[in-house]
Amino acid sequence: MTSLDWQPSSDGYLEAASARPVPAPLTGSRYKIEELRGPKMLALVADPPPAEFELTLALERGQHDERDETLGTYETLDAAKAAADRHEQTGDVAGRDEQAMRRDMNLNARFLPQTGDEVTRPCIEVGGVQVYAYIDEATGQLRVSIDYDTAHPDLLIDDGELPTRIRVGGELTYEP
Repeated sequence: MTSLDWQPSSDGYLEAASARPVPAPLTGSRYKIEELRGPKMLALVADPPPAEFELTLALERGQHDERDETLGTYETLDAAKAAADRHEQTGDVAGRDEQAMRRDMNLNARFLPQTGDEVTRPCIEVGGVQVYAYIDEATGQLRVSIDYDTAHPDLLIDDGELPTRIRVGGELTYEP
């Protein structure tokens, strides 16, 4: 039994507000559970696979700005709720070790392509950290920038910093 108050959302998933503190500039967080194989898909398949439930943590930065961090995929809704409850209490979903958590972040990395404008650049997002890499149209320079603002809280060390190491052409160029 979970202590979180689960409510259906208008988008078709379950959500529950989190009371865990979040680092600035984040303003809050909430858990979301989405059924990955819904009834519509199951009706199209003669022998459907079992449903899976994806648990995400939505990290909020203002009223209309959020980033979802996938915490795991579970075979039952109760298992997803139990994982959310464990995360709410301990900051971890299943007592997993830190390496497994980081491996999941790497496996859930995503590419965000540039939109038609020059404001949004191509980006790789891993663990909430956004790494932008693009060719400057005017100068021809390769530009790389790293945005830590939405980093998953479990990646940050005590002073709110993210340990970072940068290599260029095989040479270590940055490691505080």
